[in-house]
Amino acid sequence: MFVTKPERFNYLTTIESIEAFLAAYPMPDFCKIFMIMDNAPWHKKAKRLISEESDARYQQIRNRVTFLPIPPYSPDLNPIEQVRRKARREVTHNTYFPRLNILVDVLDSYFSKFARANIELATLCTFNFDKPKKKVRIRYTIGNRYAMKISSKRPKTCVAPVPYTASNHASAAT
Repeated sequence: MFVTKPERFNYLTTIESIEAFLAAYPMPDFCKIFMIMDNAPWHKKAKRLISEESDARYQQIRNRVTFLPIPPYSPDLNPIEQVRRKARREVTHNTYFPRLNILVDVLDSYFSKFARANIELATLCTFNFDKPKKKVRIRYTIGNRYAMKISSKRPKTCVAPVPYTASNHASAAT
């Protein structure tokens, strides 16, 4: 886990944080870092300056970092939001902190367990598309009201996909 604590959030501190990350984790030139950034105004401006400006200062970032944007208003796609949600539930929800430095210390100690990669962090930052989704099916109408049944059953697959090969094609033709 890499943490910077700027006094303010703006495009300059965002760029400085990216540069500090690159300095802290040196890698070979052929390695690329994929960085997920949300649509905060300071993130947008930093990405625009890095990608569009011909300033040599940003050349190292351009060479090593690829920015992955997430759609606006989609916190469920932002991995850090999952970590924040869990931290709020476990540490700060419905808790009074008389001073800001106490809150900072509590959160720092909580986030220190994510300093090394672990299963909990991997689970928070991974999407599980295999979970069954609840579906609402309209069963019948009563006047102009609908009676609905909620079903969490997944639809069954009827045909298993088979990769196309020449032998499959030849056997299907015979």
